[in-house]
Amino acid sequence: MVASLLVAGSTLVLLGLHERPSARPLVAPELYRGNRMFAVACASALLTYAAVYGVGLLTAVYLQVVQGLSASAAGAILLVQPVMMACLAPLAGRLYDRVGSRGLTTAGSLVMALGTLVLGATAPQGSWPEAMVGLALIGLGLALFSTPNISAILGSVAPDRLSLASAVLGTNRFVGQALSVALLGAIAAAQLSGPAGVSLTAQIAATGEAATFVAGYRWALVVGAGIAAAAAAAAMVSANRGRPGLPGDTQGD
Repeated sequence: MVASLLVAGSTLVLLGLHERPSARPLVAPELYRGNRMFAVACASALLTYAAVYGVGLLTAVYLQVVQGLSASAAGAILLVQPVMMACLAPLAGRLYDRVGSRGLTTAGSLVMALGTLVLGATAPQGSWPEAMVGLALIGLGLALFSTPNISAILGSVAPDRLSLASAVLGTNRFVGQALSVALLGAIAAAQLSGPAGVSLTAQIAATGEAATFVAGYRWALVVGAGIAAAAAAAAMVSANRGRPGLPGDTQGD
């Protein structure tokens, strides 16, 4: 994983050096230069998805292998997170119209950190209700974060840059999701001694190291909570302190 991250980082630096003198770069530097709202909101989005996207995958393994639930029962429990997000996201959008993005995105990231810690504290047996609480908190946090974050990013650029800003946001989201699965998954499986190249479920079943996975799962969720807290810190320095449409909403302090 370290080698892959080094290759990815080096490639990103080379891309920046290659695009810098270009008259029509893939990502216009002016999107970031002098636009703190856009830069901070994009960084916060990347950190948020890096914090929580892999949590669902690891929790699915935890519920089946450690808690002994069936795949259908585990899937039903995992539905709590997207259902909570889908139900509450419209409310977050209406709140954004009143108070702006800064408070909502900060609160959303902190709620996600709390939900991740709740999941990490669940007992190995019979604690699926607590897991549902943790997933519900993550869904609530995503609902509070996502719509205001998207609105802040798209509202911080000129109309002719909306498609480019949307593409940058989508890239940040997918990069964050990939990093989350790679980083949190590597932490959860670090101490397992099973064969490489197989699923976590098969690896744990082959070695009987459920307790080892529990320890790795909890450490992974602690790291995820830390990344979510970093996302909250990034959101707090956002330029948007009040209602959308005010000068601070797009131009900085």
